[in-house]
This record gives sequence, C-alpha cells and structure tokens, in this order.
Amino acid sequence: MTKKDKWISWIMILVTFIYIAVISYITPLSSTDDLNFLMMSRKTDSTMLTEALHYGNGRLLGNLTAMLLSRYLWLRTILKPAVVVGIIVLLWKLLDINTVVGRFFMTLMFLLMPASLMAETITWNSGFANYVPPVLGLLTCGWLVCRIDVISSSTTTSEGRRRKNIKRTIMFTALGVTGFVGQLFVEHISLVAIAMSGVLVICMKKRGRSITAPVVWFAVAVAGMCLMTFISLHFKEYAFIPGYRHVPKDVSTFIEYGYISLFRFTIPLLSQMRLFWGTILIAALLVTAGSRRKTVRIITMEIVILLSSMADGFSLAGMVIESVFIAGITVLLVMLIESVDCDTKYKLFFILLSGYAATFPLQFVRPYGIRCMMYLYMCVFAVVVTAVDRWLGRNMGRLQIKIKKGMVVSVEYTICCTMALFCVIYDSYAVRELLRLRAINIYNKSQIEQGMKENSTAITIRSDESVFFHGIIGSNLENYYYYSKAGDIQFVTEDSDKQ
Repeated sequence: MTKKDKWISWIMILVTFIYIAVISYITPLSSTDDLNFLMMSRKTDSTMLTEALHYGNGRLLGNLTAMLLSRYLWLRTILKPAVVVGIIVLLWKLLDINTVVGRFFMTLMFLLMPASLMAETITWNSGFANYVPPVLGLLTCGWLVCRIDVISSSTTTSEGRRRKNIKRTIMFTALGVTGFVGQLFVEHISLVAIAMSGVLVICMKKRGRSITAPVVWFAVAVAGMCLMTFISLHFKEYAFIPGYRHVPKDVSTFIEYGYISLFRFTIPLLSQMRLFWGTILIAALLVTAGSRRKTVRIITMEIVILLSSMADGFSLAGMVIESVFIAGITVLLVMLIESVDCDTKYKLFFILLSGYAATFPLQFVRPYGIRCMMYLYMCVFAVVVTAVDRWLGRNMGRLQIKIKKGMVVSVEYTICCTMALFCVIYDSYAVRELLRLRAINIYNKSQIEQGMKENSTAITIRSDESVFFHGIIGSNLENYYYYSKAGDIQFVTEDSDKQ
C-alpha cells in the first residue's frame, strides 16, 4: 500500500472509532439485563465476581464485562469502539485486505450494521459484552498463530535468534492468556475456537509447519471451555435466571424450537438486511463481470430481492420467497469464493462454514435472538470483502465510465462514495434516534428523583422504543428504584396516565 492509502485507512479507523464512541456514550441503559447488571455492580466491587458466577450461565467474563459497562459510562465509551476497531484491523491483517476500497467495505460491517443487530450487539451493553469481545479474542489468537509461524520459519543471525526467541515467548504468552480468557464469554464462540485451533493443527501438520502454536491455542481453549462448563453446572442451583440456556429434553420440543428459530427468526432477520445483501450483489457483479452465465444468475437474484421486498410489503407468500432469497444469497457467496485464488478460497470456505456451524446449534436453545447471528454476520461480510479486495487487486482502475471527452469516472470509487453517503444518512438517523431516547431517559430520572424526594408511591414517566435500541425506555424500573422493597413505587407512563 502507498503512504496515501495507509493514511486513508487510518482515517477510516478514526471515523469508525468516533461513531461507535458517540453511539456508546449517548445510549441509555436498555433491557432487563443492563439494569440487573447495574444493580449488582453497585453493591460492592468485592461481590462482583460472586454476582457474575451466580448469574445463571458460565459466561464469567461476559457477565463481569456487562456489569462494568453498565456501571461506568467512560468505560463503554472507550471499550466498545476499541473492540470494534480491533476486529476491523485484525480482519484486514488476517485476510490481507490491501486495497482502500476493500478496507472501506470492511468498515461498513459496523457503519452500516442492520438496526436490529446493532440494537442487540452494540447499544445493548449485555449483548455487546457477550457476543463481540470473544470475536476479537478469536481473531487475536488466529493472528498470533500466524505471526509465530512466520517468526519461527525465518532465518536470522545468532543475535537475531535471541530476539526471535524473546518475541516467540511474548507471543506464546499472549496466545495462552488470550486463548483461555476468550473462552469465558459465550458458548458458541468457545466451540468455534476449539474447532478452529484443531483444524489449524491438522492443516499446519500437513504442510510441514510447526504445530506448537495451534496446539497451545487448542489446549488453552479446551481448558477455558471446561471452566465455563464447570461454572455453569456448579452454580446452576444458585442461578438468578434458572435455565438461561434452556435445551429441550424431548424430540418434539427440539424440532419445534428449531422450526420456530429458523422460520420465525433467522430467515426473516437475515432477509431484513437489505443494504447488506445489496452490497453482496454489487460485489458479485464486480467480481463476475465478463461472465454471461454468472451475470444472468446475479440478475435473477436481484429479481428475487425485489420479490422478497414486495412479499414483505404485501404479505405475499413471504416465507417461501424469503427462503429462496437466502438460498440465492448462499449461491452468490459460493460464486464469490470461487473467484479467488486457491489458498484464499480454502480460507474463505472455512470462515463461512465456521459462521454457519457456530449459529446452527443456537437454533435449538432458548433464548434466541439476532445477537446469536453476530458471528455469522461478520463471517459473511469478511468473505464478501475479501473476494472484492482480491478482484480489485487484479483490476483496480480498469472499471471506468467515460462521461464525456476528457472526463472518466472510476466505478469502484463511485460505489464507495455512494456507500459513504448511505453511511452518513443511516448513521445520522441512528444517532438522532438514540439522542431522542437519551432525552426521555434524562426526563424520567428527573421525574423519579423529584417523586422520591416527595415520597410519592406513583411516579409518571415516559416510555418509548426504537429499532436501534434493545428494550423499552421506562420498563423494569420498579426493580431498581424503590424505598424499602422492589415494587413499592408504581411507575405510570404518561399515555396510560391520560387514559
């Protein structure tokens, strides 16, 4: 990359960091979990660990992180954007995303994140704490394994060997700590880490590379998963939320859970990501340009998207159309993967497979929500961006449109400018919505403070919601604000008060 391209990349990172920081700062606490975590964290710092152990699952660090994020505004304003930026940078490095356009598309993963997914994984502290940091840990371990392999295979002088051994020691330590710690956030990512490290052991063994690093990762990943399982089973009888990860015991309920999750949640939620799938279609058109057969398939998929949108609007056989739509998107993803070189192809197939494999078991447990698809979303986005980046590396500057004599427009940069405009419009709307909820939350706090000073047993508040916000502002307050016991203050919304 040129110096100019690197500066542009840093600007992308800065913009993403600022956007996520602003979102994190202005978003009020949401849902029951955030209020529960805040209530637990306000007892004493010494009891935080006990509260995290007793929450009803084995997510020790996930629960602790949720408590800390709910308690400290400054922490969530810094930690959330730092984790997001870390994920983007590691994806750039692991997938060798070296074009400016490819790097820009990768930032769209968060800048144009669907509202429903954003509500459960970014603005919701509990959702973020459980589903986003473990992905950063997973990518960090993968990067460390790659770096250790590169350093181990390099030839150096005696002085260089000493420095190399120091670097290896530091990286192995980081791999061990990160690999173990990353297992204590959420179950399905923990399973992915074990599977991924195991596959790396096999692949590197076949290629004659040193397998020490992936073996270390596999060992600490298994140890971390064992600890998570032990915590979940040992503290099960003390759980605040019994059966948090409920698995059906009979076959009929098992099938029912899977059917409901797939056809009422997964497929509709996936098909709601219109802008995301539109990006995939643009990528597919770019990558397969010049192939008549593939172009016809892509145009067919565009027609399916149109029909799918109409089905949503007019309730016309929606589920059938949505299912065909998702199947078509899968075909497009396979086409994109086929367009890259052999080594990258295997890498992308593995990423896509890991995304589907991680999400599939969650269809049969409760609770289930779009947050469970966060890892799949990242995997699909990474596959698309990598395919586009490889194509651009071969064809950068060739896609040009002549407007008039002496004026040529680059197609790839035109697409980037268009997507940047979408980002400004979409993200501005998200900020405006969250600012509106923040104003309502501030109003409610002032009402509650005033009411409690006057010893009122009924306090009038405002209640509202947004697609960018998980939960309803003004709900579950009776368990947090009370005089002697929970529920001794009645919170009445202004609308119900008028009725």
